[in-house]
Amino acid sequence: MNFDVRSAYVAWLNVRFSLVFVLAARKVAHDDLISAMLLGCVVGANLDHLDQRPEDTRRFGPLGSATDADRHPVNSKSLSDALGVPRETVRAKIGALVDTGVLRRVEHGVILPAATVSSPAVRTTSAAYLQALDELVTGLALVDACGIERGYHLVQPSWPMAGAALRLGAHHVVRGLVYARNLTENLGLTDAFILLAVIHLTGAHLRRSLEMADDVGELATLQPPMGPVRGSAVASFLEMPDATVRRHLDALVVHDHLVRSAAGYDVVMRPDLLELWERFQYRTMAATAQFMWRLLQSGVVSPPFAQVTAS
Repeated sequence: MNFDVRSAYVAWLNVRFSLVFVLAARKVAHDDLISAMLLGCVVGANLDHLDQRPEDTRRFGPLGSATDADRHPVNSKSLSDALGVPRETVRAKIGALVDTGVLRRVEHGVILPAATVSSPAVRTTSAAYLQALDELVTGLALVDACGIERGYHLVQPSWPMAGAALRLGAHHVVRGLVYARNLTENLGLTDAFILLAVIHLTGAHLRRSLEMADDVGELATLQPPMGPVRGSAVASFLEMPDATVRRHLDALVVHDHLVRSAAGYDVVMRPDLLELWERFQYRTMAATAQFMWRLLQSGVVSPPFAQVTAS
């Protein structure tokens, strides 16, 4: 399998992983999309310093093992800059999350407190995330990509390392979403997220590769979609109101990111956009390789068990 085909699959797998991560986090954020992404940023800002060395990541492996005192606060300005969301919007979303006890104000900003991390909502979110991470690792193993070879797997049982997996994943997903948004001009965060959903649901990364028909192999087991998608299917996947999703989809059509036909919505893939797609796929390949390396070094992902042969 050549590099272009492999990078297309890695990009498609990553988009799926990022979407599932944010949709799971939205359950903690009162079903608000921007608040869910803000939570991902808060987790990273609070706890990134614990993951500078693999041994520290392992030490803080369990969910909730970091105390409130271990968490570095983050302020609204930093969150606004990170996501490209207006500061007034960030303040309002953070205020609502503080009022409901999801976040806690401390000196110099906010933290996601240990009490929230231990809540049933976060444990449910973490279970969905671990399943998505397992599917990502399995998919990467099918194409021997990003340092993940056949037989590599999420450590079992995974719960003792759920906290580390969630922190590293939040960092990877938020960086990827911000990068994807910045590839296009004047695209709001919600528009960018819905565009990513259409990219995933139409299998756009995979279709872009002309070699797909001759070079699928075991990847056929992933059963990727390969065509236009109806607005109702996008709304159902995102668990968002149909009217809201259609409004954003139509705006994406107006701005030439999507095209609409009788079959549904599809991604615009003009020849002049090929460089943009390639840049996204290659950058995603590099970022995912770094993400997997950190997971391997910290023990969240394990290589195949060594076989012991009798002498």
